[in-house]
Amino acid sequence: MVLRTEDAQLFRREIELIRFYRDHPVLAAEDLLQVKLAVPQQRVFEDMWFRSFVIYCAGRGCGKSYLDAVFACLWALLWPGQKVGILAPSFRQSKIVFSEVDKIWHRAPLLQEATQTKPIRASDRCYLAFKQAGNSNPSMIEAVPTGDGQKIRGARYYCIIADEFAQIPVDIFNTVIRPMGATVIDPMDNVERLARIDALIRAGRAKREDFEETGGNKIIMSSSAYFQFNHMFETIREYKKLIESGDKKHAYHGVSYRDMPKGFLDEDNIKNARRTMSRIQFRMEYEAIWEADSAGVFKASLIEECSNLENYTVRMTGEPGKQYVLGVDPARASDGFALTLVELGRPNRTVAAWEFYQMVFPKMAKFIMEVCDEFNVVAVHMDAGAGGGGLAMKDLLAEESVYHGQRLLDAGDETTMGLNGRRILHMFKPSPTSNAEAIYATLNLMENKLMAFPRRPQIRTDREEAFEEMFETIETMLRQLLLIEVSQSKSGVAHFDVPTGGGHGTQKKDLYTSFILAAKKAYDIALMANTQSNILEVGLIENLKLPEYPVGDSRLSNSLDVLNAPMNSWAYRKTFRPSK
Repeated sequence: MVLRTEDAQLFRREIELIRFYRDHPVLAAEDLLQVKLAVPQQRVFEDMWFRSFVIYCAGRGCGKSYLDAVFACLWALLWPGQKVGILAPSFRQSKIVFSEVDKIWHRAPLLQEATQTKPIRASDRCYLAFKQAGNSNPSMIEAVPTGDGQKIRGARYYCIIADEFAQIPVDIFNTVIRPMGATVIDPMDNVERLARIDALIRAGRAKREDFEETGGNKIIMSSSAYFQFNHMFETIREYKKLIESGDKKHAYHGVSYRDMPKGFLDEDNIKNARRTMSRIQFRMEYEAIWEADSAGVFKASLIEECSNLENYTVRMTGEPGKQYVLGVDPARASDGFALTLVELGRPNRTVAAWEFYQMVFPKMAKFIMEVCDEFNVVAVHMDAGAGGGGLAMKDLLAEESVYHGQRLLDAGDETTMGLNGRRILHMFKPSPTSNAEAIYATLNLMENKLMAFPRRPQIRTDREEAFEEMFETIETMLRQLLLIEVSQSKSGVAHFDVPTGGGHGTQKKDLYTSFILAAKKAYDIALMANTQSNILEVGLIENLKLPEYPVGDSRLSNSLDVLNAPMNSWAYRKTFRPSK
């Protein structure tokens, strides 16, 4: 086929324009996608475009997910045949990036013209399919669930965007995600191209640096900052060493809210975040600073160790043969109603957590009963304070007319002896002393690897969203743990709370409280397993099947170090090592 002169000229112009846009991606984003990028975003975007391996950390509100989406759209548009994979710790997070792709598509007519249809959201993936260009296969942008890697093991992408990389398990990334980018678009064409380049270099007609590789495979990793013991920080250190040695394929960027132009972020929002967050949390979330460790009572490194202790995830129903303890922080006027469920064992497992707001007391009581029925709950440890909410909840749970023989009775209340019901309710009376003992007990379990936290769910069912929400509630609880600091009152008693200026209404700690209550009761039961004389003091139901802590177990004795002490003893303090 021979083109007319004017057609040939037009075709050459189009080729030149494509080449120009490939060389100037920021202008291409503005012209083709109707997207304007701030200067800090432009720097990151150009390295994403021209480098093969890019890792960047961005503060909240700096447009991390948006930048990933802009790159995916433009890369697939200007390099036909590309297959761009968007992956994240959860399918929900992948969908967040894809939703930005959807927004760009709806305001970019040229992108609409280049695609077969609008962005598609299916149950197992989200995708945007491009039209075929020339002899190349159509480009594709695809957001998929990472899960445990099994569902996506055979997938192949020429460009991988790993969002929230810090939270993607490193073993899944190395064994499943990274190999996805091993295959090039046209392997034999690439072999022949490299052979021609090598021949020119051997003949002395060219140098290696004359051939700049563009359009090749890429891995782009983005995330907010975390703690330095995370695998992403190790990757950043490796990239920095390569960059310092002169490597041109790798790039790293850290973008703080301070780097963004005035007006890009809401200043009132920043001020509020600075006021309500701990200093470390603000530095990570907004300033993209990687902290060595947290400064509170519960170290981030300790929480991370407990999170990697057992390979399990959250539960929606009880496992047959297992027993559970439930920590409850009833809602007062301005707070949430929070519950944390711990599965007894070695180690104990935190398996579920819930938080509700503006729930009336009868509904709270009903929910507690439902949890006790769904799981084999052998002890409910509830805050008796909570602005009077605990005592009101105790009365509701004991109503025979509502719950009949399944009602919950206070195991420490002698007036309920002989009544029909489950004597598994234990009321926690908050005080500086009892609060400290509960925290020391929790620390004891965590430091001795007797308390585990779940991994992100990798379940592909119709209840996937519910599992994700449950896991994120536990993640919120762990963030609340990080906030807790210890100070000394005028009377010399240890006081545990959020930093000065926080507290209820600004920095929530309801989930933290429910977890401490559940952990304290799990500790008491573990102690009771080796101190049978204390069974009556604890007051659990008679048919309680103790976890497998054999009497005289040296490991348990050595780890708890309080077996010969009364349960209300300050022996808990023996294992507490506050930060200096």
